[in-house]
Amino acid sequence: MPRGCLPIAGLVSYQAMKTKNAQQGVEGPAVAESRLDTGASFPPRYTSDGRGMLRRDAGVYVLHLQGSDEDMARQHGELLAAEIRQGAIPFMAGYLPGQIHDESFPWPFVWLARQSLELLTRFIGGRLPREHRSSLEAVARGAGLPPHILVQALGVADGLPILMDVMGRIHGLGAAVGALGSAGRGMGCSGVIALPEATRDGHVFHGRNLDYDGFGFWDRFPLVAFCRPLEGQAYAFVSSAGAHTAALTAMNASGLFLGSNTAPTRDVSLRGVPFFVVNENALRKARTLGEAVVLLGDERPVSGYNVHLSHRDGEAAVVEYSYSKSRVRRPKDGLLFATNHYLVPEMAATSPELPIVDLASSAGRLARLEARLGPSRGQITLEQVIDCMRDQVEQAAGETRPAGDVVLNYYNIASVVADVTERRLWVTAEAAPCALGRYVMFDLQGELESFGKERAYPLEEVPGVPESPASMAVGKLLDAHVALAHHHDPKAARACLKEALGAAPEEGRLHLDLALVELNLSNPEPAKWHAQRFLELALPSEPRRHRGHLVLAWCNDLAGQRAEAVEERARARAAARGSRSAEFELSVFGRKRMTPGDCKGMQIDLYNGRRLA
Repeated sequence: MPRGCLPIAGLVSYQAMKTKNAQQGVEGPAVAESRLDTGASFPPRYTSDGRGMLRRDAGVYVLHLQGSDEDMARQHGELLAAEIRQGAIPFMAGYLPGQIHDESFPWPFVWLARQSLELLTRFIGGRLPREHRSSLEAVARGAGLPPHILVQALGVADGLPILMDVMGRIHGLGAAVGALGSAGRGMGCSGVIALPEATRDGHVFHGRNLDYDGFGFWDRFPLVAFCRPLEGQAYAFVSSAGAHTAALTAMNASGLFLGSNTAPTRDVSLRGVPFFVVNENALRKARTLGEAVVLLGDERPVSGYNVHLSHRDGEAAVVEYSYSKSRVRRPKDGLLFATNHYLVPEMAATSPELPIVDLASSAGRLARLEARLGPSRGQITLEQVIDCMRDQVEQAAGETRPAGDVVLNYYNIASVVADVTERRLWVTAEAAPCALGRYVMFDLQGELESFGKERAYPLEEVPGVPESPASMAVGKLLDAHVALAHHHDPKAARACLKEALGAAPEEGRLHLDLALVELNLSNPEPAKWHAQRFLELALPSEPRRHRGHLVLAWCNDLAGQRAEAVEERARARAAARGSRSAEFELSVFGRKRMTPGDCKGMQIDLYNGRRLA
């Protein structure tokens, strides 16, 4: 399938990031234009002191790191210096400031907003314990980057929820504030755990998709690092070049596997500890599932997460935590699922009106995970879990809907399926959406036994899925995002979306995307046609129907058809009734009439239908 850099979710100012990167001495393009050869492998290379090792197997970078935390971080930076400078870290460091589009606001506002957002991520980084901060700075120095850049990059994950919370509390400021967080709302991760009673061979299987902005950067340098610290147990983490943290996806020598999904909540605080410190602390210290649950519950994190845990002893849990609360979910009949919303009622009560993720997508993915694996309970295999991570069938539709609420989220920049019983990690080795590509197996015990040497066990792979109309549609959808969000080229985005629609003609949400692009190009008539087509194709259960009516109202505004616009806004309110987030969305974005002067100056979150005039 075409390997672009994925989906329609936000308009980001990458020119600002280019300037910032140049000022900071960051090498490489601000926008990733191509992938490296994913099939290239090379034998071990070593750090200058001979203690750290890097090799590449089937497209995956493999690190062996040892010593103190700072030693391991320095080895990471030295061995992957070029990749780090061209990868996800510079991209994420400029992510929040880049949400302000240069052409949409007066320059004093642009400057002030960017400075404020950069300070926010630095402030969150300032909450790091000294040893964590020293480690991140050691990676940066080893890669030849400014010491603060990793701290700033990893601060984004907690900075976005803080920003969204502020916007939700002061939404009276209108769309000008709401647009700042729009780029994050298409994000969403998925996790599934099958315990021995649910699997064919009695193993524990744990699947985890990482879905986040950073495609073309994060997925360009897939990484698995095996670590032997001076103190404590050995562990492995799966990430990308420069992202030196076991907080996202990791396994320790005791057989504990951890995956983390952001969860929107109003219960956030800048007084908390960054999530990657909280999660890594639990992964590195815990030897049992119970210890991990206690360690996660004892912390006060900045924002909210669903942390899904499994252990080779046959146990699993999801810890739903926020700044002041944490609750635990246990498996039901040997299965446990996690997406991006809380299920424990006490935690769910903290969900914000303006979440960082699309809650309709999160609910749809959770339902599909349950429907996909539930009937196979007792016979689930590792291959079935991998297929589940690739799933593109939308639960509500009962059919393949590549732009729908599917497990294979377009922001899929990494996927890992673990045989926790055997302590083996199957890691994706392709460009986004990664789960459609190859999975390569790495054996934690085998790596530790031949530490610092070449792989001593056979290379195993699960091949990628064959190209299909659905995968072609996904590829063009990704290209459309690159054209719009990376290059600010709505004409190119429109062309890519039309190609995607050619591959998936019944996918209504592509029509909604096209309607918004046409509005951006000041073409209300085609925008109206696509909005109408979206509504024709939408299922009765479609949670975004109100957005189609809102686009029609804007088109009628532009045509001077005031009465028709009023009717469409009424239909939008009726479609949104019962959904707190949809009603809030209309309260912010549905009040102002669209005028001809608004079109070219508006920023659009295509996936969610957001607008800024």
